[in-house]
Amino acid sequence: MYRNEVIILDDSDYIYSELKVLEESRDMEKMTLSDIFRMIGKDCYFYYRPKTNEVNTLQYYYLQEDQNNENLFDEEIGSGISSELIPLPRYEDIDHKNIMSFFVREFVEDKEMRRKLFNILRNHDFMDKFLAAVKELELYEEYIMVTDDIYIQLAEEWFEENGCERADIL
Repeated sequence: MYRNEVIILDDSDYIYSELKVLEESRDMEKMTLSDIFRMIGKDCYFYYRPKTNEVNTLQYYYLQEDQNNENLFDEEIGSGISSELIPLPRYEDIDHKNIMSFFVREFVEDKEMRRKLFNILRNHDFMDKFLAAVKELELYEEYIMVTDDIYIQLAEEWFEENGCERADIL
């Protein structure tokens, strides 16, 4: 059922809390790429490494480079990222607000719940608040189910645009 498995190993608080919710609610050992696309936030940048079929943050890859004596980066820190690391879309590239609005408009029937969620979406920083409200209203599982196909489609488009082998993940 979940066609796109990816390993993610970062331990930042935001990512860890989202991973725990997903693991508990979906009994998953691995994140899917659609889960990762869903988690991309303003200060949350991920990179894909086809060689290891791994998605993670630059901080993680810097540690890997140091621990494994790998050359993932140019000599000068910050001067360049190896072609082994392909950046996933940034927050600005994914229309989370439109996806969340679609979910509320089409799948939330209770007027009070709809009003609460649409009010959150009017804010500039809506992502964390929206996800917290969806969890509080016990709509998170439905939100994941409804938006999975949208994020999978975004992931497939990203693979095509970046010339990656989709068979590795999808």
